[in-house]
Amino acid sequence: MLPTTYPSAEAFVADPKYSGFDCLVLDVQLPGMSGLELQKRLQVERVVTPILFITAHDDPKVRKQARAAGCASYFRKSDSGSEVLEAIRRAVARPPAVP
Repeated sequence: MLPTTYPSAEAFVADPKYSGFDCLVLDVQLPGMSGLELQKRLQVERVVTPILFITAHDDPKVRKQARAAGCASYFRKSDSGSEVLEAIRRAVARPPAVP
């Protein structure tokens, strides 16, 4: 599947194919629904798409919350792009989790 972008989490969940992605790369701070709120919503809906978070506003509490909820990886925007790409490759190659 080709990369697809959305202007907000709300626009993403309005797309009927939102549960069919190989992985999601989300910012923690999105306009409207945050990346963490989207992660929770997908868990409630039993969508098991791996989630990678990227943020410019790293907060240890937020990082802990994202990891506790099962994110595949968590990066700062200043982290290496090659590290992010490798994390995406690992997330896509990983067998899907069972909800």
